Amino acid sequence: MYNYTLAMTPQIVKNVGTYQYSHCYTDNTKDRTLPTYFNTNSTGQTAEQCIGLCSSRGLQIAGLEYGAECWCANSINPNATVVSDAYCSTKICSGNSRELCGAGGYMLLYTNTTSS
Repeated sequence: MYNYTLAMTPQIVKNVGTYQYSHCYTDNTKDRTLPTYFNTNSTGQTAEQCIGLCSSRGLQIAGLEYGAECWCANSINPNATVVSDAYCSTKICSGNSRELCGAGGYMLLYTNTTSS
């Protein structure tokens, strides 16, 4: 008998606590979708970690980009554009190989559903 293990395909995390996945957005280095950056290189990026950082600082929106970048804010840059989730599905999170963390120039956005 053979023992096969199937590798799990990385997915976009849909919910973390009160934060819910919104959309994939464009991100431009000269006109950021979310302005506040947190470096998560020492611990590895995950959706849970980034959202935790944003939440602990009272920020209502969290963004994951390029596998290891965490961005936060209370509002989205009005120049950012919603695009297909396929654009945000190219980088695996550096801290969890089962999670997707955006792409170069594309950010997964999560919003706090309990904020007013």
